Amino acid sequence: MQRVPKALLHVVPLSPSLPTKPSSHAVGLAFERASLAFLSGPPLALSLLHVGQSNDRGVDLRGWWNAPTSSSSTGPRKRWGVLVQCKAERLKLGARVVRELEGVVAIEGDAQGARRGNGGGRRRVTVGMVVSQSGFSSEALTRAAASELPLSLVHLCSEGPDRREGEAVPAGAKYECRAFVVNTPLRELLGPSLEVEIKRSLDSGRTEIAFKSWEADS
Repeated sequence: MQRVPKALLHVVPLSPSLPTKPSSHAVGLAFERASLAFLSGPPLALSLLHVGQSNDRGVDLRGWWNAPTSSSSTGPRKRWGVLVQCKAERLKLGARVVRELEGVVAIEGDAQGARRGNGGGRRRVTVGMVVSQSGFSSEALTRAAASELPLSLVHLCSEGPDRREGEAVPAGAKYECRAFVVNTPLRELLGPSLEVEIKRSLDSGRTEIAFKSWEADS
């Protein structure tokens, strides 16, 4: 057997494996699940399903919201449809996202009307929500405030110190609500006795969302 000269041998050193960066799809899916957990839990207790199909006009979660009641409420509890878009972007969301949400909510209302027939019943109320991990620009807030449709903008960000705009959220991060914005049409649905309140614990540093005079129905 002929030996190979050492000069012709080339040894390739083994490098340690580097951590794999999660794909944008994985990041988006994780944020959708975090949004679902937040919106389904107290005090909101929305009844939602994770849909996220490519033909669902950008809707990631859809379902129902049993209307909240106050201690002075009378009559049957109302029920609203809910459409949620989850945006795991690094930059603040602009007015375009709110306009797209308005279009989706309007189409949903038209579809409901068509199914009921031209002369059949009142159109079902549908609430549109955008959940962002990076917050919203002033233009987005202004657009939502001017909308005639019931909309909510939710800032759900990773726990811990505030991150610079554009900074990536680490894999496996836990989320907390930093802002829950409702426009006038949605506030009118909630009623004058129901107020949204964001509270930040000085002990734990966690931010919690609360609804004054709210008796959530899970």
